[in-house]
Amino acid sequence: MADTKIALTASIDIGAGSGPESMAFSADGRLAYVLGQGDGTFNIVDLDTDSLTKKIHLGWEFAGQMVVNAAGTTAYIAVGTGYFESTMLVFDIASETVVEVRPGDYGGVGTIVLSPDESSYYVASLNGLFKVNAATGAVEASKVIADNTMTATVSKDGTRVYTHTLVQNETLRTLDASDLSELGAIATPDLNLEELTFGNDPNVLYAVGENSVYTYDLSAGTETSRQAVGMFMLDAALSADESRLFTVSNDWGYVMAANFDTGVRSESVRVIPKGSNKVKINPVTGDLYSSHRGWIDEYGSTLTRIYAPTATDPVDQTATKFGDIVTFTSDVLGVRPGHGGGTIWQYSDNGTDWTDIPGSAGKTLDVKVDTSALGMQYRLRYADDLFGVRGRTSPARILVDAPIITTPSLPNGEVGTPYSATIAATSADSPRLSVSNGALPAGVELNATTGKLSGKPTKAGAFKFEITASDGSGSTAREYVVTIVPAFVTNPPKQCAKPRKSPVFADVALTQKFYTEIDWMHCMKLSTGTRQPPAKPLYKPMDKLSREAMAAFMFRLEAPKNYTAPKVSPFADVKPGDAFYTQIAWMWEAKLSTGTAQASGKPLFKPKESLSREAMAAFIYRLESPKKYTAPKVSPMADMKPGMKFYKEISWMYSEKLTTGNKVGNTKEFWPKNKLSREAMAAFIYRLVTDYRK
Repeated sequence: MADTKIALTASIDIGAGSGPESMAFSADGRLAYVLGQGDGTFNIVDLDTDSLTKKIHLGWEFAGQMVVNAAGTTAYIAVGTGYFESTMLVFDIASETVVEVRPGDYGGVGTIVLSPDESSYYVASLNGLFKVNAATGAVEASKVIADNTMTATVSKDGTRVYTHTLVQNETLRTLDASDLSELGAIATPDLNLEELTFGNDPNVLYAVGENSVYTYDLSAGTETSRQAVGMFMLDAALSADESRLFTVSNDWGYVMAANFDTGVRSESVRVIPKGSNKVKINPVTGDLYSSHRGWIDEYGSTLTRIYAPTATDPVDQTATKFGDIVTFTSDVLGVRPGHGGGTIWQYSDNGTDWTDIPGSAGKTLDVKVDTSALGMQYRLRYADDLFGVRGRTSPARILVDAPIITTPSLPNGEVGTPYSATIAATSADSPRLSVSNGALPAGVELNATTGKLSGKPTKAGAFKFEITASDGSGSTAREYVVTIVPAFVTNPPKQCAKPRKSPVFADVALTQKFYTEIDWMHCMKLSTGTRQPPAKPLYKPMDKLSREAMAAFMFRLEAPKNYTAPKVSPFADVKPGDAFYTQIAWMWEAKLSTGTAQASGKPLFKPKESLSREAMAAFIYRLESPKKYTAPKVSPMADMKPGMKFYKEISWMYSEKLTTGNKVGNTKEFWPKNKLSREAMAAFIYRLVTDYRK
């Protein structure tokens, strides 16, 4: 059974009441540094194992915001008593120690951001915006804009600082990074921007506030887009390709995304604990992490890892025989079904054109080994709407550790008629074929290299034999049975004039309705029946007659003894070497069958389909080709009317007493669409030869 469960998230315990808040990542992406706002700790998380490895108490009741330098060596951490942090710590990550305490007058910190050259950091706080020398801790500039200046970011070149106040100040301000003097402003009516961030374009600023994500053109000083995403949106994490901006719905408990490709939010979300307020992207792995701070009176305790969509490549699977079930597996993470997302397996016979396999969603695919499966490649296609990721794995194949004979059966033959068939085997090497048990029909030989069986059978009977395919890796055997029927005798023997008093078929008694006709068919060697040694053969009179069996009857009745079938088949579904290929090809060349036309290409003969009564009438009419016959204007059959398909042929059959029809009340019906039974076919051919042709 397919494994359809795909992990979307993992929960990492930071400690009861810790209130995880700010976070950052090591340069190699293998560690996360998480502040515990509720317990005043610096926490180190191993992202390879998703486990907390170290909890370091900073010596303060409260640790709110943090920024870490690019090298991952130093953290600047805002701490204090209660919610209002006024002190900055310089923390050495390698030694896990506080190396400097820097008192301040921040009154509560909302954001700490480093300048691009890391010489300064900017603190956005309840008491205003501060520029601090990173090396000395000296405040180099400050500006009180309004209460709750809680968010800020620095331009790519380090010359500008952008800030917005928490309480609907209605202005996004541009400040000179050196002295925090005001350079300009963009009106933001009724907005409460929580987070500001840049992508690659220094003139495009992204912002998150309340229920929407915004973009601003800084060169023009205008808002350029506004996308409703969720409720009480906090924080912002921009994807590497800038097609998505991830944010947190604190109240709903979702990580959501603005979709800049469509201009409409991604409908796929990830469920996280309510009260989470931070989301960051691990720049190495692409995974998202959200910290569950909780509420001031009820701190949370976890960090949620949100897996970026990935799928490992399936590996080749080895089969030993037909019928084996092999399982392809792709370890899939972070792919959520729905809204255009999910997984589905595909197959291809050329590595270029791929087809989805219905019902194959999930991480595994079970394939039953047969001829078709051995020629295919398999891969997993996946997509996720939250991340905007679409991908596919590399393909895998089914391999064999020994040759597998792929030919399921062989056609029967006739004494004196050229026999041709090929036994195919799949192998990493070129296998050799041999008869390992039993014997081929007399007169038929096997080519060990090509697997071709050819020759003229010289003896009738059922021949049971085993073919073994061998190469350097091993061998595999398969059993076959080929029946060779006696050659048809064109001149009817005299003893066929009267039915024999002892039945030749086990299932046709002397009292059978069509006993005479069926006995005559056997006597004329038009039918040998189905052998069941040591008992008498079966005729199966009530079975429906297949189109290929009809071709065999007609061929034995009428085809020239020296007839040779063409090397190229006239039909799309019958090829040289198939059972009854010679007889069916003769039907085409004798203009007895035209097949079923297709929109393009060769017609179909449909050899295994049951023959209809109207098709039988058409075959016999074409065989006899009556001259100057005109169908009556009034039909002799209640279910046939002038103008109907095969009306002329069926009317001729009735007029020549080849069919008597079926009595229904006071009328007769032909039942043209009904399938023809083998006993009815015997009656038609018997009447044709013994009555009509005389």
